[in-house]
Amino acid sequence: MKLLKTTCILVLIFSAFSCEKSIPKDVLTNLNGYWEIEKAEGKDGMTKVYKVNTTIDHIELDENLSGTRRKVKPVIGSDYLTSGDAEKIEIVKENDAYYIHYKNDQSEWNETLLSVDENHFSTKNSNTETTFFYKRYEPITVE
Repeated sequence: MKLLKTTCILVLIFSAFSCEKSIPKDVLTNLNGYWEIEKAEGKDGMTKVYKVNTTIDHIELDENLSGTRRKVKPVIGSDYLTSGDAEKIEIVKENDAYYIHYKNDQSEWNETLLSVDENHFSTKNSNTETTFFYKRYEPITVE
């Protein structure tokens, strides 16, 4: 009986730590908009915190979860400067996880979408195993 209790407890603990929270599809539209990186965490445990961002990301997705990500530079007066270059992105679901597939003229890569809400999202790069944390960009207003 004691062995059965111990086994059940171990199974519950393992299940709790091995299950990742699945992201509901309807929150993926929250990715539309302007985002700035907060920090990046490498697989070696090193963390880089971004206190000031001179460029931010603009993500635009359609109803099929395909679209673009552009690097833009905010300027005073709520405008943005861009080079016009854009990475094509597509969000795909595989094995209960969402992945952002990026493609530009030089390369292609994937990032696992770890979390998404109205004001934050995080991803993990498949190649570098770096985790990126973003927050919704808030324009600076000068009065």
